[in-house]
Amino acid sequence: MTPKFSVGEVVILQSKDHAQINGEYSVLIVVNGKMAYECPITGETIINACDGIGYVLDIDYKDDDGTCCQWAEAVIRKKHQPGEQSFTDLMASLKNPVSA
Repeated sequence: MTPKFSVGEVVILQSKDHAQINGEYSVLIVVNGKMAYECPITGETIINACDGIGYVLDIDYKDDDGTCCQWAEAVIRKKHQPGEQSFTDLMASLKNPVSA
């Protein structure tokens, strides 16, 4: 599987279980398969227990058992960059005839 997000990318966390911390965060680590990684919060070495891809974000949040929290792709969304035109300017440009 190919990760949808990359290290350093700003993403939006939308978790139903942890709605109080939803927001924009940067991806610190892309976890793939059974790899081991160092938790940026606790410094402990964690071996990924899940199959598939997970993400460690720059959020100071730990699971109920005190371990570093890893997020699934299903609760992360792309943060799209704002457009260069305002909505009004965009609509005005769409009404202009196309020159050939």
